[in-house]
Amino acid sequence: MRMVGFDIFAPTTQQTRDCKVWRENWESVLFFANYCDTQWRYVGVGMGGAVATGLDHAAVIAALRTLRLPRERFDAVYADVRTMERAALGVMNKRREG
Repeated sequence: MRMVGFDIFAPTTQQTRDCKVWRENWESVLFFANYCDTQWRYVGVGMGGAVATGLDHAAVIAALRTLRLPRERFDAVYADVRTMERAALGVMNKRREG
């Protein structure tokens, strides 16, 4: 959304980082970016806010099924998503601590 020449959804300089993705991982990275961003689960911890606990895997699997991938590719993408989830949790919850 652009308002008065300012894109409120544009990443900040701090959030923008170039990252090389191997060709065999590209499909998994795209899926994670496009389908998983709204599927995070959080637990409240009082006045301190919330801590991310992981993805809603039922929703992730349902979204992944819409792609109608062959079983072997489905399993590979899902495994990649779980790997990215663990890495993201570390970053998300570390930001909260710091």
